[in-house]
Amino acid sequence: MNRDPGHFPGHLREAFIAWLWAGFPEKADIEENYVAKRLTADDFLRGFIEPHCSDCLPKDERDWVRAHLGLEHDDFGMSYGNAATALLVARIAGAATGAEFLRRLVFDYE
Repeated sequence: MNRDPGHFPGHLREAFIAWLWAGFPEKADIEENYVAKRLTADDFLRGFIEPHCSDCLPKDERDWVRAHLGLEHDDFGMSYGNAATALLVARIAGAATGAEFLRRLVFDYE
């Protein structure tokens, strides 16, 4: 998902919301340049992090992410990019520790 930072197209934001409500599955379906793509959850989330999607995530979805992460407040911020960052870190931390965490967070990033 190569794009400029800031405002993301509605179909990508809708895909993010659909992925959230589907229960954070291991794969995410998007459309890019009118071509359907299936991404791993980690790659899907990275697409909202860099470049940063600064669009505000709706309150119901922020509450869903907050509850999933066990947070009392929107400590991760209000944007899709911030939520994606928090979810990716939680996914990686839950699946790996130490060197594996760093490898997945940094080196698997394309």
